[in-house]
Amino acid sequence: MTNKRKVFIDCGGHNGSSIRFFKDKYDIDDEFEVHSFEPNDEFVHIYEALQEKYENLFCYNVAVSDKDDFVGFYKNVNNSCSNTISSAKGKKKNCGSGVFGEVTETRVECIDLSRWIIENFKKNDYIHLKLDVECEEYRIIEKMIADGSLSYINFLSIEWHTHYCNKSKKDNDRLEKIIKRENIKIDNRWNTMGH
Repeated sequence: MTNKRKVFIDCGGHNGSSIRFFKDKYDIDDEFEVHSFEPNDEFVHIYEALQEKYENLFCYNVAVSDKDDFVGFYKNVNNSCSNTISSAKGKKKNCGSGVFGEVTETRVECIDLSRWIIENFKKNDYIHLKLDVECEEYRIIEKMIADGSLSYINFLSIEWHTHYCNKSKKDNDRLEKIIKRENIKIDNRWNTMGH
């Protein structure tokens, strides 16, 4: 019998703040391996420093969604608001706390998160998944429901970007009901933690 792995999958790692928060709150004994996805190459140096600090940290300079592809990445020049691969949100010039400033578009690699989870983990592993991916959470969760990879998850921390994605609380409630039926603990207040 193989040992059960403890895993934190950090999607939308931004400047590494969620890694630091997770380590401080949930992983004080360094039992978890951490996999962090962030397509913004301006944060690569931060991740290199974090990898020197934490032994079981793996960082990927790619976006996550429901497919493997190269996609448009909308980035504001001062990184004051959230960057995204969602064209709906990327075209907006402001976010809750202020103004984006100039938004540029580049191309980034994007991976199918549910495929990656199925290929790299087992259902008996303990997986804490964090999704702060600026509208892609809807595509990702729908795909995970469809292909069964949702059953790999034990704990989901999620920020719903309802107001940017033409979604409603009803959409969130429907998905959360399905998630809870899988006996997954869910925290939809990740955005209130400053990460």
